[in-house]
Amino acid sequence: FYAGSPALTRHAYGKGTAYYQAAALGAAFQRDFYAGLVGRLGLPRALDCELPADLAVQRRVSSSHEYLFLQNFSAEERTLALPASGYFDLLQQQSIPGALRLSAWDSTVLRRAF
Repeated sequence: FYAGSPALTRHAYGKGTAYYQAAALGAAFQRDFYAGLVGRLGLPRALDCELPADLAVQRRVSSSHEYLFLQNFSAEERTLALPASGYFDLLQQQSIPGALRLSAWDSTVLRRAF
């Protein structure tokens, strides 16, 4: 980045903190930075397991179900061993027996009853 200028800044505001990244710091930095934030803030994981590289998961819950939105941001297939049973793939309309395979650049939505 510019000599003498910070590549990452932090600013406390109210009860929170804002971060500004002013450079392309690479995937390894991003993983470490966000893992550190998640750990310090005590944020729960969307899934209680390690995710394959380039697989993103977002979790939403209703009064009776959890929904997982999975996206494979890779040019290669990814397999995810689900940490619990009872997931149903809403796009494929089929039960998932324990491991989910996502093709390159694929996405899906899973549902599981509480």
